[in-house]
Amino acid sequence: MATKNIVPNANGEGEIGTSSKYWSKSHINTITVGTSVVPDAQDGAALGTTSLQFSDLFLADSSVIGFGDDNDTTLTHTDGSGLTLNSTNKLMFNDASQFIQGSSATVLSLGATDEIDLTATAIDVNGTMDVSGNATFASNARIGSQSFPAFHSNRDVLVIGQKGNLSAIDSSGDIYLNNNIFVNSSGQDTAIAAGGTAQLRLSDSEILIYTGNSPGAGAAATLTPRLTISSTVSTFGNNIKIPDSGTIGCASTTNAITIVSGGEVEFTGGNHISGASSLRAQAKSGNLFLDTSASAQIRTNGTTTALTLDASQNAILVGTLNIGNGSASTPGLNFAGNGDAGFYNVGGDNIGFAANGAAVYSMNTDGITLESGKGLFVGGTGSANKLDDYEEGTWDPLPYYQNADDQGKALAAQVTANQTAGFYTKIGNMVHVHGSITWNISDAVGDIAVDNVGVKTLPFASANETNNFSAINFSINGANTIPSGGFTGELSANSTILLISSVAQSGNQGRNLGTGDIIVKFSCSYRATT
Repeated sequence: MATKNIVPNANGEGEIGTSSKYWSKSHINTITVGTSVVPDAQDGAALGTTSLQFSDLFLADSSVIGFGDDNDTTLTHTDGSGLTLNSTNKLMFNDASQFIQGSSATVLSLGATDEIDLTATAIDVNGTMDVSGNATFASNARIGSQSFPAFHSNRDVLVIGQKGNLSAIDSSGDIYLNNNIFVNSSGQDTAIAAGGTAQLRLSDSEILIYTGNSPGAGAAATLTPRLTISSTVSTFGNNIKIPDSGTIGCASTTNAITIVSGGEVEFTGGNHISGASSLRAQAKSGNLFLDTSASAQIRTNGTTTALTLDASQNAILVGTLNIGNGSASTPGLNFAGNGDAGFYNVGGDNIGFAANGAAVYSMNTDGITLESGKGLFVGGTGSANKLDDYEEGTWDPLPYYQNADDQGKALAAQVTANQTAGFYTKIGNMVHVHGSITWNISDAVGDIAVDNVGVKTLPFASANETNNFSAINFSINGANTIPSGGFTGELSANSTILLISSVAQSGNQGRNLGTGDIIVKFSCSYRATT
């Protein structure tokens, strides 16, 4: 029995036994191997037996255990982290259908033929969860830890697919599916939404249709009720639209009201409208039709007839008709087919009439006033039949001398107190004037120029026409000389002066009037410029 080392003659020489001559057993306390321990052939040796196993196996950092003839599966030690199964190989259980596998560099797969059973007091999933099948909860499901009212407040959220967010009230168990559905734990309140806007809400007492922000995480309640249906009444928050020729009715008469294309409303024969509210018809593009084959009546208080329409299309109104003020362009009371012709309220007690959108005349307790340029046609519609002006008033006549010196003396000596006055009446372009004027010239007769004299400042200039004949009468008291045939008068075209003339001589009557007090009375009818 050797008590010393057994060594070869040289490095790499010598064996303990051979492939055909080997030791049965070797009892060695510690074996130190310099390079490798290998079998004598591929798959030719085992490490331990089914009844004699090694106690522990110690491998260094980053060591690798390889499996298979081609080492296709390896288990590598990653220092400070753990063991790494290479590539997409699986760690299988029972058979190949149950496994844990790194499907890719970013995906870990957990597979089973029937089910995966996770048993723990709490299971914490961090990240999104995609459930392609049904999810069954034997107990309550709670997301987050806070209670919150429907349709608003920030909450913890679990996203389910691409359809919305599921949230739950902590204490009551109410469940919210953001943008889609909310179900109260008591079953008394259900809301359905689509496209981010709340659409329908069901409760134990009513059905409501909303528009506005959707329910769910972070949304503020800005909902507007559009339809509320309770056990007694349905309330609409906006317009009601039915198809052309659609009907509205009751249980016994389903077609009591028909709205046809164009907005016309038809009532089934024998039906009527009653009650405290008003019936309004606004004629934009549609009409309100009443059957007048016998006689149609509109009543107040259910019994008092306010308006009767008979078969001859006559309308009989009882009481007062109040209409809008309107304006000249859109009269309050107008005529069918001509909306810009009719009567309107000018203001106060003034009532106006307009045609073609323009004011024609107005009337009040004082009378009728024609607008500028308008007139009254008598006996025809031509310009010759148009009476477009009427005016009457007073004016101040003044003595006229063509000679400037005589003119100044006459004006200076004009007597006005109760002795000078002028009156006129203008009808159309015809002017009628009459009056009296007194003045005094104290010079000698020989000092008066043989020049034109008369009355000036007519209220309207005469027409600028060649043959503008006028009837002029003068009555002169205090004249120095009365010419043969007496005094007459002249009125030139486009003039405001009545000249004193005689039968024998046109104008130049200054010296004949002479000096002293001169009283001239006159009357004249002439054609004015306008």
